[in-house]
Amino acid sequence: VLHVMTHSSVLRFVHNHVRQNGYSSKPRDMSDNVALVAPRSDDILAALFDMTLGQLEIGTFRGIETTTYDTRIVDVLQALASRRISALPVVSKEGVVLDVYSRSDLPHLSQSLRSLSLDITVHEALNHHHLIGAKVETCRRIDTLRQIFEKFDSTGKHRLYCVNDSGVLEGVVTLSDVMGYFLSD
Repeated sequence: VLHVMTHSSVLRFVHNHVRQNGYSSKPRDMSDNVALVAPRSDDILAALFDMTLGQLEIGTFRGIETTTYDTRIVDVLQALASRRISALPVVSKEGVVLDVYSRSDLPHLSQSLRSLSLDITVHEALNHHHLIGAKVETCRRIDTLRQIFEKFDSTGKHRLYCVNDSGVLEGVVTLSDVMGYFLSD
């Protein structure tokens, strides 16, 4: 095997291709052209990358499962398993995104299980192995596809939580959502 292709590697390739080729939505100089000119494929790509998440309808914005710092870990683990999802955003009473509990946190929890029970809270579990709130990456519906690609590429995260100007959770955008947009009919 020379290379394993992942969502991240494919999106990184596309992002680098767009950045290196300088695709921009700035209009070309058409003064020497005939009245009607068919758009070039790179013009279409540039326009696509300048559209917002809201315009493209990428992401999930209904039925987002959340948790709080006070939720017991056993309940979070049950929610992850029953919903077949990899992470839950941790929100305040007002719905502001504070943190995230993901399947990648499980190994850290299992290392601590000798001294802990599953009745500990999300806050206690997260406090054992990382800074609270340190790994939450957010975006907004008005962010362009270009900005979303840049965030995924620079952070290495697999999901971005979509928030409003007050930080209240509105939805989630995953690498799979972005890939699905490009691969759908």
